[in-house]
Amino acid sequence: MSKTRADESSNCHLIIAHRLALTLTNTHQLVVGALIVAKEVKHMGRNRKQTSAKVASKASKILTDGRYGKDSKSVAASALAQAKPSKRGK
Repeated sequence: MSKTRADESSNCHLIIAHRLALTLTNTHQLVVGALIVAKEVKHMGRNRKQTSAKVASKASKILTDGRYGKDSKSVAASALAQAKPSKRGK
C-alpha cells in the first residue's frame, strides 16, 4: 500500500507535534528546577558575624606594615572586609 501525500503530511505533523511536546516538557522541567534552586538559595542562612573593631584595627596595621607576608595580609584583608564600615568619614 502506498502512502498518499496527505498521509505523509499528517505523519510529519504528528512527528513535529510530538517533538514540540517533548521540548515543552523538558523546558517545563528546567523552569521548575530553576525555581526550586532559587527558592533554596533565598532561604539559605546568612552569616551576620562581623569583625570586632579591635581585630579590624590590628588587621589594618598588618596591611600597612611591610614586615608581614602575603598570607598574613590576605587574612587581615578578609577580616577588614567583614568589619563594620568606619563612621569617621560621616
